Order: sequence, then structure tokens, then C-alpha cells
Amino acid sequence: MTRFEQEKWQARYASLPSGRFPPKPPARWLRRWSRVVPSGRVVDLGMGLGGNALYLAARGASVLGIDISEHAVRALRQTALNRGLRLELIVADLDVFPLPMNRFDAVLCFFYLNRPLFPQIRNSLKPGGVFLMETFVADPQRQDKDQPRHRLAERELLTAFDDWEVLDYAEGIYPESPHGQAATARICARKPE
Repeated sequence: MTRFEQEKWQARYASLPSGRFPPKPPARWLRRWSRVVPSGRVVDLGMGLGGNALYLAARGASVLGIDISEHAVRALRQTALNRGLRLELIVADLDVFPLPMNRFDAVLCFFYLNRPLFPQIRNSLKPGGVFLMETFVADPQRQDKDQPRHRLAERELLTAFDDWEVLDYAEGIYPESPHGQAATARICARKPE
């Protein structure tokens, strides 16, 4: 992650009052597919304020959350404590933080795109493990010069995991998206046994 991006995320979460967690529900895509998420070890990559991590921890999963922002991690740690939930939380740059091999029963990645992580995601999941991701897709009507870096190409996510059992894939503009009228891609895929 560039220094500018790291500072951007630090600044975004720095304004949070200590011990206060803004209301953030888990992603609808996660809630829809949570029934296939094993209750074992889960990693939430680029977790932000941790709505997804809290949701799965409350359902009995052992959750590791990783984010670049120490402010986000601190806020989530306090929220988990207030709710009586146990989370393992790490401040780390996922550009350089290695994911362990065959460690997780599920990997979550919501609105965080880091293509070089795809091979690590594949290797860190146990056979039969589930991968859930939702992130932005390129929008031809936007003139954003960073679009290729921060947005998937059409069907890129599906192609990256098409050798797995794809339980569901969707791409388009969804009214329930937490980011308004943005185009997103969503996948729920199971690693082959």
C-alpha cells in the first residue's frame, strides 16, 4: 500500500471517539452466504471497522482481522470488548504481510482490492474453505485514472477463481450496496477438497 493510501485510512479512522463504534452492519453478501461459512478460523482482510468480523465472531467463528489502520483496529478492539466478543486483530500492510498456508476455513475480503493477494488467499484457505469477496468493478462512465488499480475489470474476479466451486457470483449495481450506486462484483467460492 502506498504511503498516501496508508495515511488516508489512518486519517479516516482517527476521528473516531475512543471506544465508540459507528453502526455498521455486516455486508448483505456475507449475511446471505454465512450459512456456508465454516464456524472455524476466519480471516477478514482489510476489515476496516469490522462489521463482518463482529458478525462472524458472534456466530462462533474464531476471527482474525487485519487492517492497515491502527485507529480502526483500536476502535474494533474496544467494540469487541464491549460486546463480549473475542477477535484477534493485527495492524498490518497486506502488501507485505504473509498469510499462513492452509490455516483458514474462510477468507473475507470486502471493498479491499489487492490482486497480488489472490494467490495467498488460495493458499491460506484449507481445502473446502470458503472465500467471500465484494468490491468495485470498473465503471465506463467514470473518468477515474486510478480505476484499473482500485476496480476490477468485468468478470475479473470470476476468472481469478473459476477453478473453484463458485457457489454464487454477481456483478452489477445493487441498491443495497453500502457504497450507493457503485458497480460491484461479488463471489462466494469454495476451495476444492
